[in-house]
Amino acid sequence: MANIHERFRAAHDRGDSGYVFQPRILHPLENEEIKILLLENISQDAVASFRSQAYHVDHRSKAMSEDELVENIGAYHAIGIRSKTKITERVLKAASKVTFIIFQRSSVDIFSSSLLSVVSVLGPTRSI
Repeated sequence: MANIHERFRAAHDRGDSGYVFQPRILHPLENEEIKILLLENISQDAVASFRSQAYHVDHRSKAMSEDELVENIGAYHAIGIRSKTKITERVLKAASKVTFIIFQRSSVDIFSSSLLSVVSVLGPTRSI
């Protein structure tokens, strides 16, 4: 697989406008309006920490398939995953509100997330 720089260069050389996205418009929100999806049994301490700050947190013990994510991710502003959940370009395009992803290993399409102005952060490899 080509690295991100090679993918940008190839898209530019092809004149591919499919890689040009409108920037996300961010609106101020109160914490209780922000919805966070945590998958793959992420630590209950993380859930408690977010909830103590008045964030709305949905915690699931298992990964979601790409189809399940596409169907559900539009309601969330942030998502925390481990290695089984895959955040693909298709998922990111359905994630109209998501601005932040924390993940482990290579489970996020970094190229697409950067084009869609989604911050993707590689989390710690233990106890997230």
